[in-house]
Amino acid sequence: MKAILENRDGFDVIALNEAFDEDVRTELVSLLRDEFPYIVKKVDHLPSIVGGEDSGLMLFSKLPFQTFPAVVGDGIQTIVNYESNTANYTISAANNIVPAQHLMGVGVDAGAWKSVAAVKVNQGGRRYTIAFTHMQADPGPDDPLPPSPGTIRNTRDAQLGQIKDFLAAAGAASTGDKEDTLLVGDLNVQGWPGHSSFMPPGAGPNSIPAPNAQMLASEYGVGVWGNIAGLNFFDAWRTSSPEDTGITNIATGEPSRFDYILMNGRGHYTAGSPTLHPPSFVTATAPFGVPQWTRRMLETVNSDHIGVATVLGPKGPRSTPALAEVVVPGGDPRIRNTFASAGENHWYRFNRPGTYSFGFADSPGDLLAYDVFAVRDMAHPLAAYDPIPGGNITLPPAECAGTGVCNFNRTVFFSGTSPFYVRIYSPRGRTTGTYNFLAKVHDCSSPDFACALKAGAPPLDPSPPEDRNFTGFFTYRALATGTTTPQALSLRVGNPAQQGLDVRITRIGTQVFSAQGFNSSYTFGFPEVSGADYFLSV
Repeated sequence: MKAILENRDGFDVIALNEAFDEDVRTELVSLLRDEFPYIVKKVDHLPSIVGGEDSGLMLFSKLPFQTFPAVVGDGIQTIVNYESNTANYTISAANNIVPAQHLMGVGVDAGAWKSVAAVKVNQGGRRYTIAFTHMQADPGPDDPLPPSPGTIRNTRDAQLGQIKDFLAAAGAASTGDKEDTLLVGDLNVQGWPGHSSFMPPGAGPNSIPAPNAQMLASEYGVGVWGNIAGLNFFDAWRTSSPEDTGITNIATGEPSRFDYILMNGRGHYTAGSPTLHPPSFVTATAPFGVPQWTRRMLETVNSDHIGVATVLGPKGPRSTPALAEVVVPGGDPRIRNTFASAGENHWYRFNRPGTYSFGFADSPGDLLAYDVFAVRDMAHPLAAYDPIPGGNITLPPAECAGTGVCNFNRTVFFSGTSPFYVRIYSPRGRTTGTYNFLAKVHDCSSPDFACALKAGAPPLDPSPPEDRNFTGFFTYRALATGTTTPQALSLRVGNPAQQGLDVRITRIGTQVFSAQGFNSSYTFGFPEVSGADYFLSV
């Protein structure tokens, strides 16, 4: 619960699974009601059905619930308790406000009233149907008569069929340009491409296919999409962020992903054949409905699952990581682009790892922001590399041609050995207009543009000019060992041309080595316990 409260900012809708504890449910409603006044408190069976848990489903929304065009849901044995701006309602599942459908389960898991429920909300004239569910799980150690794998698989297939019919009745098959449908929750279908069930014969259990590889696990590739792809749904995570492996569960022996945000795609995929190729987002007249940033969140020891979040926004040429503009360093370090629609995200991909300066030319206040992500972790932005201080810098005249924008407020980042993305966005989601952004790779030619070193990484070669003297500047951050035993740092300077090199090394501003005239390669060793920043000039 603490993790939910600490991470609720910026979201319009929060859906929960396995909210079975009545006291926690009541406390969540109390704590979130002011910000999220539209709440689905419980989807449950009729009181006349003795025993068993409710569905464990809850939903909190900042946006009012809209009516569906028709009454949807089974309405026979299921009831829904919801709150609309502090007014409480308990209604049959067959209704046009919060419809619900019971899903048939097997084994111990059938003791919970498996269901799918849905709400419709409107934001800025665009309608969203949000269906949330928790499907049949594999049997656990407490199941005295565990169903067979085939029975489990058939049960999930049947539940997906029920969900498909429910969504179709709710209008999810609509191709309107101003309506999107999402299906979210724990589907209990393996979707991590590093899982052994995805591997061809002979592949190791932790092998990860190339980002554009065909999905191989039959239940993910055929079970989900064969049952629901008739509505043209797609996996928002694997489609928009194909290199982030999407782990949401670590309690099953192998890392796994059971939790999803699926979206109707209006033709993104051929039914039954989902791939990881960059999405086409087919219709040019559909400006919204693009999952601009999908990632895991709410990583807490109190749950064996990790939450999934997405930011939806207008379609654009750089609107998701999969559609990022590739930036090739070495030319003009300035990026100048325009947000045509409020709520856009712009993603840029840098395939060359290294040390970079990023920043806006003008102080955007809280109107614009940016984050930097390693390509395989879209959940945790890279921290600034503070051994090289940020602040205002002026580019040299050779890099200021054209627009004449030369002054930037920069922050330094170091990606190690990973390619990375930069996401530029408006925290408020309302900004349009043109921005000037600095994306300058460090060439090691000055202290301001020094290059960071990483232990175990390939050596850096700044390619010094051959017609004049050149000094290369480098940094290395040694981390504390946590013990009293020092680590041995080895800093190797190669000199294949056997020319005289001058080397100077400082630790936290104090010189620890200085020598001139090295004509061969040399390795410098230092004991380090507490952790420190080293600076080298060669």
